[in-house]
Parts: sequence; structure tokens; C-alpha cells
Amino acid sequence: MGCAQEALEAAAAESVEEEEPIKVIISGVHGEQVASLELPGDATVLDCKVALSADTPLHTQKLLLANDVCEDQLELAHLRGHAELLELLLVKLSFDEAQSRQLLIHAWRGEVEDVERCLRARACPDHRSEEDGRTALLSAALQGHIEVAKLLCQAGAAVDPDEGDGASPMLAAAMQGRLEMVQYLAEAKAALDKPTGNGTTPLHVAALQGHLDVVTYLCEAGAQCDRTTPGGATPLYVSCYNGHLPIVQYLCSQRSDLCRRTPTGATLLHAAAQEGQLEVVAFLCEMPEVDKDSQMHDGATPLLAAALQGRVRVVEHLTRVKADIHKTTKDGASALHACARSGHLEVARFLCEAGADKDRAMMEGATPLLAAALQGHAEVVQYLCEAGADKDRSICDGVTAFHAAAERGHADVIRCLCEVGANKDQAMRNGLTPLMAACLQGHEEVVKVLCQSGVNMETPMREDLILASVFLKGGVPNSQIFLCDPPQDARCKQGATSLHVAALHGHVGVVKELCEAKANLEARMRVGSTPLLGAAQAGHAEVVRYLCGAKAKFEGHCADSETPLMAAVLRGHLEVVQALCEVKDAEEAG
Repeated sequence: MGCAQEALEAAAAESVEEEEPIKVIISGVHGEQVASLELPGDATVLDCKVALSADTPLHTQKLLLANDVCEDQLELAHLRGHAELLELLLVKLSFDEAQSRQLLIHAWRGEVEDVERCLRARACPDHRSEEDGRTALLSAALQGHIEVAKLLCQAGAAVDPDEGDGASPMLAAAMQGRLEMVQYLAEAKAALDKPTGNGTTPLHVAALQGHLDVVTYLCEAGAQCDRTTPGGATPLYVSCYNGHLPIVQYLCSQRSDLCRRTPTGATLLHAAAQEGQLEVVAFLCEMPEVDKDSQMHDGATPLLAAALQGRVRVVEHLTRVKADIHKTTKDGASALHACARSGHLEVARFLCEAGADKDRAMMEGATPLLAAALQGHAEVVQYLCEAGADKDRSICDGVTAFHAAAERGHADVIRCLCEVGANKDQAMRNGLTPLMAACLQGHEEVVKVLCQSGVNMETPMREDLILASVFLKGGVPNSQIFLCDPPQDARCKQGATSLHVAALHGHVGVVKELCEAKANLEARMRVGSTPLLGAAQAGHAEVVRYLCGAKAKFEGHCADSETPLMAAVLRGHLEVVQALCEVKDAEEAG
């Protein structure tokens, strides 16, 4: 019995001795100490190389003992013998460039044996593609090749390479929903929250793409649930924006911040409402922390954001849960302004039926009708007019919906306004009518519609502004010239007609429309200029030819006796001179 007990104790002592750690000192070829390791008693040379692979890739290492290469399978205890320390020499072999390039291809394809062969042939595990900077591990993570990833990590591939602004393997795996890969990389100590250059983390992209299992794992593994990008987006924000309700619900259960705002003041409800994510909107509206009328820094509410994008179902739901349809932005725009400006008829109809103010003016005076006319949304214009909006309401300088549509060239809107009886001859304070606005910009179709509707073509306009628009049009938008409305003085006289405007600006198509509608060819400005003289002075030869063909008087002159031919000669308009001479020769020959 005593002998047996002694044998057991001896075996136990031998086992303990075998398990005693081995201390290994690794030196470089120049005598410098590379590493000091403490490995298990049964560790092999390969285990030693793996421990060094963070700094030196596995297959580029050669470990020598007294000038003899140590094979991977040899046990360190055998090499140490009875010495207290094992001292080994590390020789670093250079990478094979061709094998490194092949490694990228095989890693992308998931070809495990070829990846292993390349690594043993000294391919660099962190080699980057010349095209996009991608590493083999990033390719494997994107494609979900878990065995390839394991080989690369064992060979010393960096799990968190210094990508600069690029994606890490963890982020790539999270983006593709590769849960097993995410788990493996996390176990390999990859950073859970490493961001790209724009601040996006793996949790952001998993939430963005709707990968609930990855989101759940990352949160449970300790990822930051409320980390923001520079633009202020949290994982919860991007999941609301993209309508991933299960992820929204999960992140809310993890106590993510429901009240956090972006730098512009946008909330989770703004994001979901803007993108029309009805289920998310409904869920958020049930949360007591969520303010249904929260305003961004410019004053926009979630309801207004939804109206602007035409999200009628979201608008309907927000209205049902008592969101304020009358709330405005800082410049006075309401939800009805927003949908009218964007042309969303269905939203406009719902808001009007819900009691929105159809004639509410923004700070500069624009109504929803004017906003719709300015952007050319004829259906919205027609609906608002039929719903009782004031068709002729103007802003402070006299601009109406008619002016706005004419200046922008929206013929369909002009036709609609004519049909509903809007005042087509209403002038701005400086005398500009819708017809003149269209003539100024050269909108032939608008002019045609107005002429067919019986517009007054001879309403005079302040000629100082007409002349200013000709001289300044190279550097100042015409509409700005007319909206500036300078104070009148003795020279600010009425007298320029629509035909003067078109002729002076060289809009021959508009001139034709006006002449066919029987505009007065001989109308004179207060200084005596006719449309033909104005075209000659401005150098518009094509307009001159047309007006002469329409029988405008060739010899008409202004107060200082300047004729069209004289005006063209004095100003060096050779083509106009030639056109006028041809007309004169034809008259004399006749």
C-alpha cells in the first residue's frame, strides 16, 4: 500500500513538473531582445511563433538554436534541456510579393487551401490591394469566409489594421450581417467600436442594414449603443431612418437615448417621418419621452418633414396623434407650404381637409399657392384655388402666384391660373405684369398662353427698369432687377410695353408670339423708342428682321431723332446694319 502511494505521488510530482512554464528569450540578428515569453510546459516551437505573430507574421519567422533551425513541432522543453531559460534567435524572412497578391484573390474567393499555401510561401497577411487598399482579412470578412479569416489571424494578420478612413474587418462583417465572423473577430480582440473616417462604427452599419442578430451581439459584447457620428447619428437614429422596427425596439430596450438630437436639431421622429417609416413613427409616438412637435433648429417639426417629402400616411398618423399641423419654421413655413412647394397633392389635400390655413403667409409673404406656382406644380395650384385659396394675394412688392409662374416659365400653372380666374394683368408695385415677366425671361409658351387668354399686352412698365435690365443682365439676374424696386424720380416714367421688353432682350420667339397676337408695333416709350429701335440699339439682328417683316416702321425714331439704322451704326452692330440695309433696298426696289 505504501509503495503504491509513493508511486502516485511521484507521478503527480512529475506531472506538475511537466506543466511548469518555460521562459523563452527571443533575440534578433543584431543581438537586440525581441521578446520575453512565458509559455506552457508542453508548448512547441509553433506556439512560440504564434506568440510572436502580432509583430512578425507566422510564416516569415525562423527560430534558431545554436545555428540550427527549430522545426515547428519540436517541444520547447526538449530544446531547453536542463537550462533555466531557452534563448532563441529570430530571423525574419522577407515577404513574397507575388504570393501576397495571390493571397488577396484566394481570400476573396474563400479558397482555404490556396490561402494556406500562400501564407506558407511567405505571403504578407496584411498586404493591401493596389486598387482599393483592401486586405485579405477584410475580403474574408466581407464574404463570410470564416476558415480563411482564422488562417489569416493565426498567421498574424492585424484584426484592426490602420485603415485611415477605411472600414475594418469587423465593420465589413457587421455590414454584411456575418454574425459568425463578427463573433470570431470579437474573440480575436478586434475593436467593437472602431469607426471609419466618417465616424461610422460596426454597430451603426449593422443597424443601418437591419441585421438584428449582429446588433444584439455587439450590444451584449459591450459596443457603445449611443455613439454618434460627426453628423450626430446614433445606431438608433440610423435604424429609425431606415425603418428597421425590430432594431429600433431592441435598442430602445437597451435604454438608448430617445431624445438625442443631431447638430441640426433633428430627432428620431424627424428621421423616421422624413423617410416615411410609418411603423417606426407609430412606435416612437407611443413612447412618453418622444415629443411629436419637436422642432429642429430651423423650426421644422416631424410633421413638416413628412409633408415636405410627401409621406401622406405619416402625416395622417401624426395628425391623428395630435401633432400640430399649424406649427411653422422660423421663416414662417407651415406643413402646407412644404408640401405645396414640393408638389405633393395628396398631402396638400389632407392638410387642407384637416384645417390647415390655405392663405398663411411666410415671413416674406409667400402663401402655399405662391410656393406651388413658383415650383411649377400645376395640380397643387389648381387644388388650392378650388379649395378657396386667395388666387391674387401678393407679397410685399406685389408678386402674385401669376408673376412667380410666369417668371419661371411654368406654362401649365399659367394655364391653370387663367382657368380659375386669377388676375393675369395684376402689376407689381414697379409695374411688372405676369406677361412682362415672361417676356423678360423669354418664355414663349407662357406668353402664348397669356395672349390666348386675352391679357393686356400694352400695359406700360417703368422704362428705367427696362433699360437697367438690358444693361445689367450680364451680371445680375433679371428677376432681381425687377424686384429691387428703386425709388422713383423724374426719369422713372411709364411707357415700356411687353413688346419693348422682348425686343430689347432679343427674345425673337416671344416677339413673334406678341406680334401674332396683334401687339402694337409702334408703341413708344417716353423717350420715343419703338420696339424696332430698341432691338437695333441692343444689336438683336434676328428681332430686327422679324419686326421689319411684320411691317414695323423703318424710319421711326426717338426724341433725339435717332433712327434704327443710325442706332446700329453708332453702336457697331454690323449684322443689324446689314439687315436694315437689306430691308431699305427691298423697299426702294418695290
